[in-house]
Amino acid sequence: MNKEQDVAVTGIGLVSPLGTNLDSLWDSILSRKNGISYLPSNFEYLNKYGLNLAGVASNFSFNIFNEISLKSKKNIIKLNMQTQMLMYAFIYALFDAKLDYVEQDISSIIGCGTCSIKQYENSTLDEEIPTSFFNTYPNILLGRIYHYLSLKGYGMTILGACCGGMQAIGEAYKKIKNNEEEIMLAGGTDDKLNELSVCGYSKLGMFSTSTDPNNAMNPFDKNRNGFVIGQGACVLVLERMDRALARGATIYGKIKGYGTCIDPLSISDASSNGKIRAMEKALLDANISYEKVGYINAHGTATKSNDYEESKAIEVVFKDFSDKIPVSSTKSYIGHTFAACGAIQSAICLQTLKTQTIHDNRNFLVADKDVKLNLITRPLQVDNLEYCIGNTSGLGGYNASLVFQRYK
Repeated sequence: MNKEQDVAVTGIGLVSPLGTNLDSLWDSILSRKNGISYLPSNFEYLNKYGLNLAGVASNFSFNIFNEISLKSKKNIIKLNMQTQMLMYAFIYALFDAKLDYVEQDISSIIGCGTCSIKQYENSTLDEEIPTSFFNTYPNILLGRIYHYLSLKGYGMTILGACCGGMQAIGEAYKKIKNNEEEIMLAGGTDDKLNELSVCGYSKLGMFSTSTDPNNAMNPFDKNRNGFVIGQGACVLVLERMDRALARGATIYGKIKGYGTCIDPLSISDASSNGKIRAMEKALLDANISYEKVGYINAHGTATKSNDYEESKAIEVVFKDFSDKIPVSSTKSYIGHTFAACGAIQSAICLQTLKTQTIHDNRNFLVADKDVKLNLITRPLQVDNLEYCIGNTSGLGGYNASLVFQRYK
């Protein structure tokens, strides 16, 4: 039997409301900048559903990639926002890992949300070209990337709602760990700023109707009133450790454990049971005890259901350590990026281990009654932080957790 392999992360590309690379996002968060803003004019039509704020993706340009032909760039910018963000993050991750994108055999797994709804909202369908409906297929996103970059290799699209990006990374980690692949790209992308999504979330009362961008997104706070919709994408390059070391790659950190499960006690409301199982599976896979974890990057959506159930799950899994381990939600800075959130959280976890700095919960003031977590309110400098865990949950009862280890 082949020996299990250590899995390194050697490249990260992303698009977020606070920048289009990890350094800019991280620096903005540690500077306590807010990624939530009023809806720009092109999205004001969504005001009728009570949506006033969003985490709008920062501007990005494909002109920084000289290797892409002008013809391809012109075609790429015609694609929907979800695909463009993924394309940018994918290419940036390749370059960040110092991999030539013309390398023909590249494997990848991507999580994404519903595709190409917005472009059909004000169109007459019989005026569309015959192949236009292809864009409603979620797998087309990854297909576009391989087409425009002339790539080939193993590919998979995961539709795990808000767990999609983290599940994609977890499944890619498993393939490398089990010697099925040497290098993979994995992550997620999503854009829920469209009428169908906003209308649905409005009827469920899930997003914040606040008109104050400075205080709207407040995970775990007793007075939270729903998430702020965010746009984003993030792709990680996962690589077998010996291969990464042999080529002198920069190593952000290691992925050590992965757990996922479905526990649909409710299709829309969270349950602590599934969150508990995902975390326990990830810790078991990493072969570490809960006492070894020094930071939890929580799903933390600022919804009544999720934050309370996640808090209780953390208390069950981490027992007497649950009120000591620092906990924070990256969503407090950039909003909820859905299928992309777990990938962005993964990048943040790796940066946390690398810099030995834990970011805070923006806008957190008072916790729910009987919840006793260490929800930090200022950036925290630490020493000897070896392991951290990231959590995600999604509609349909999906749950996923990843354990990360510092690389020294």
